Amino acid sequence: PAYVRNIGVEPLDVIGIERGTFVTQFSRPMDTAQMPSVTFATANRGQWRTFTAVDGLPADNVRAATIDLNGMAWFGTDGGAAAYINDRWQQITAASGLPHSQVNAVAADLDGSMWFGTPAGAAMLIAGLWTTYDMAGGELPADEVLSLAVDAHRAKWIGTTNGVAWFDGATWMTYTQATSGLPSNQVVTIAPAPDGSLWFGTPAGAARYDGLGWTSYSTANAGLPANYIQTITVAPDGVAWFGTDAGLARYDGATWTIYTDTLGSVGVNVHSLAVDVNNVLWVGTANGLASYDGVTWQQYPQLGDLRALAADPWGRKWAGLAGTGVGLYHDSPDYAALVDAGWRDAKTYAAGYDFTAIILKGPYTLTVGSAVGGDGLPTVASRDTVFQMDYASAVTDYTPPVRPQVSASSSGTLSSLGVEMNANDADSAVTAYRYAIGTQSTLRDVVDWTPVTGTSAAASDGTIRITRDGLTLIPGQLYFVQVQAQNSTGLWSQAGVSNPIVAGEVLQPPPLPDTAQRLYLPTVLSHR
Repeated sequence: PAYVRNIGVEPLDVIGIERGTFVTQFSRPMDTAQMPSVTFATANRGQWRTFTAVDGLPADNVRAATIDLNGMAWFGTDGGAAAYINDRWQQITAASGLPHSQVNAVAADLDGSMWFGTPAGAAMLIAGLWTTYDMAGGELPADEVLSLAVDAHRAKWIGTTNGVAWFDGATWMTYTQATSGLPSNQVVTIAPAPDGSLWFGTPAGAARYDGLGWTSYSTANAGLPANYIQTITVAPDGVAWFGTDAGLARYDGATWTIYTDTLGSVGVNVHSLAVDVNNVLWVGTANGLASYDGVTWQQYPQLGDLRALAADPWGRKWAGLAGTGVGLYHDSPDYAALVDAGWRDAKTYAAGYDFTAIILKGPYTLTVGSAVGGDGLPTVASRDTVFQMDYASAVTDYTPPVRPQVSASSSGTLSSLGVEMNANDADSAVTAYRYAIGTQSTLRDVVDWTPVTGTSAAASDGTIRITRDGLTLIPGQLYFVQVQAQNSTGLWSQAGVSNPIVAGEVLQPPPLPDTAQRLYLPTVLSHR
């Protein structure tokens, strides 16, 4: 049967923020009606790396972990908080503005602010400015903060040793065992759910609050292995997972399932939980780590006592360890190369991928599979090619520009349309636009994505104007223009859609809406 003889990478071996093309040479003519699969994933998949104070952590005893809006991992330790940004540790300590050096909880808000829970109250950091909250200020029911969460409405929930405080940016409220369904005033963990409800874990059981009422759960009325709820996470499908000191429980809203023996060598004392981008559950215990994909359990006992877990958008797992630092498990999705994919000749297949800063720097393994030879026999998948993803500058913007505002106009001809567009990015410049034209707001059946060139001078507000000529429009047909904006790290925005245009009718461009929407992200802190 045919086999993969060679895979070439264009540009050679190292790819930056650009289009990379993978050219596969087969040993003999292939069935060109069949398209091979071309995918790549990190070459470090399955490898562990450990960071300690020697590498830049404030302390080796790690208590909390979260992922911020940019996908960066943040940790709370006995010596302060730390974030891993652009392959370096950035520290926040009591000297930086924390009310206490011990950080029990960390949470990220959508406005880019970071929240920290300490034994001396809570603190918020945004754009280099600190705000603290405590009993003395009348905001918290106790100074010892054990847990933090941001709900679907961006309200903050702060769990303490004497109940939980709620803050919507203007008003504070407190819920205790006496005034709510909390089984205990010691709120150890808080987990928002996709439906807007919240789960609370305490030493005496769990509680759910749906905005209207409370429901309490314990071993007396639910399928929990124990009442001490040490951690909770809720998967995207709404399934809630509970880690206790005697095992793991799953609740889908109707049925409870307990897991103890399946945790195997890592034991049943569950301290931390996380669900990754592939909907795989990760379980941190006093004796190691386990994963569950819905079918198979896998154990990683070599890590020791895991007190915190977080899964980032790239598939990596971050483990906060008791006394031994932070563990990083390298993983990634399988990225599919589909751009301009096709056969160059009977033995040569090419497929591309538009690389952006969303693809982390590092080595990647390329896999070519699902190819069929001219004799009808499938080839063996090739996994031997490794290429490097690299770009020179440090990246602090992992979010795309805001959706562009788009306005379309017509002079009444059937051969041209005018388009105005405007977008912004609070963290890096908008460097390019592309447009498409379709007979519906989501279609590109007239003109597929086309780079914006030949623009008129930008207006003072940054609005770009173009005219697309050479069209053959149908009189009376509705048309829409879609526009995407790209920033300096290569990320494309969601598509903005214009007003409808009736071909053959004169239409002046409607004014663009205000484009002053901003999204503020965390300040990159000094390396210490």
